[in-house]
Amino acid sequence: MVIRTLSFLHAASTFFLLLPPLSTPTTFLSRIVALFSFSLLFPPSKTSSEHRLPVKDLLKPGTNTLALRIHPAILEAFKRNAAYPYAVPYLELQSIAPYNFLRKPASDFGWDWGPAFAPSGIYGSVKLQAYSSGVLTGAGVRQQHHRSADGGAGAGDSVALHFDAYVEAPAAGEQGTLTVRGPEGKGWDATVAVRLPARGLNVVPATVVVPAGSFDLWWPVGYGAQPLYGFTVSYAKDAVADSATTLARRIGFRTVELKREPLHNGQEGAESFFFSVNGVPVYAKGTNMIPLDIFSSKTTAADLRFLVKQTVDANMNMLRVWGGGLYPNDALYDACDEAGVLLWQEAMFACSMYPRDPAFLSEVSKEISFQARRLNWHASLAIWGGNNEVETAMGWYEPSRSNKDLYSNDYSALFVGTVRAALRGVSSDVIFVDSSPSKVWLGWGGGFL
Repeated sequence: MVIRTLSFLHAASTFFLLLPPLSTPTTFLSRIVALFSFSLLFPPSKTSSEHRLPVKDLLKPGTNTLALRIHPAILEAFKRNAAYPYAVPYLELQSIAPYNFLRKPASDFGWDWGPAFAPSGIYGSVKLQAYSSGVLTGAGVRQQHHRSADGGAGAGDSVALHFDAYVEAPAAGEQGTLTVRGPEGKGWDATVAVRLPARGLNVVPATVVVPAGSFDLWWPVGYGAQPLYGFTVSYAKDAVADSATTLARRIGFRTVELKREPLHNGQEGAESFFFSVNGVPVYAKGTNMIPLDIFSSKTTAADLRFLVKQTVDANMNMLRVWGGGLYPNDALYDACDEAGVLLWQEAMFACSMYPRDPAFLSEVSKEISFQARRLNWHASLAIWGGNNEVETAMGWYEPSRSNKDLYSNDYSALFVGTVRAALRGVSSDVIFVDSSPSKVWLGWGGGFL
């Protein structure tokens, strides 16, 4: 049991209990009654890095006791594996449990580079959020560059920044104002009067046009500087003092393209595969990033920044966030933005087949939607990969070799129908590859979509 004491301080129309990522299946209890159950280290929310549980009807004046029952990850994984209608293979030789049934880092269960501890616990602090007007819980942004006459990205471009603000409202019909502010004196601002149509989540768009010639481009290290421009996004209910909630972000203006063009070298179907940033081909030099510690909660922001410094010191300009671990915290992405290190970001799937029941796919969709919205601000983010070696792993296991159609359909439902769809639901122009590496197992043109 993990116990926290919460004080019921004042009346409000809405209360949410905010739980940080939980490393194993967990049940939330109050007064010895199970009220919520969930299983994700990667929280099931499109807009928040925390589990958001509505608790207003459960609270009483005075002191309230919170209890969390953390279930053993190994036992839960075996339980779900046994209940599934057919075999879903995983790396049994190096993993102590079928990690593919839990949204928890695969490497927690053992890998060829680390021990199998399957750690359990809470990654962060528990909070109680109370509000009576809309509250800003997140925001995403997409850059649209209007190319200069020569067709290449450059100082002659203007850029439209398309913001999506995520506002949680206690009731439908609230009227308020969304404000986007750029650096002082630039005039890169927008103000939008809104009427929130729904109780719960509302997506409020706003667009800021950044004129040509008023900014400098962001470049990978070795190709130029890394200017970052600060923006704030705020929401406030009309005529209510002190109701504003604000998020601050930094944006680097750049374009990234994955160039796949025919190579006339005598090999049928041969193509190029390289990144172009601001219209300039980039020679990618990088490495693979696994979790820095087998106990992920021990990794600090300073550790992540030091890793990026080491990357630059080694004359590299790209990191691949490996799909068998977990999504790093913001410090990694901020440091890469500042240092000019490009990122190949993978969704957290590795080396196994995966279930495709509706509940699992729904959890994954929410997970990917949140991560895409969290990360699409970052100039360093170049590409999303759907998984690590899952396509290749189709040839490793007897069940998938003998029933290719079944497991190919599972693969497509998860990595194309769910992961890719969730990413493109946030940014329609996201660069995505469904697997790394690819051996054309599924006949999808090298697996790159």
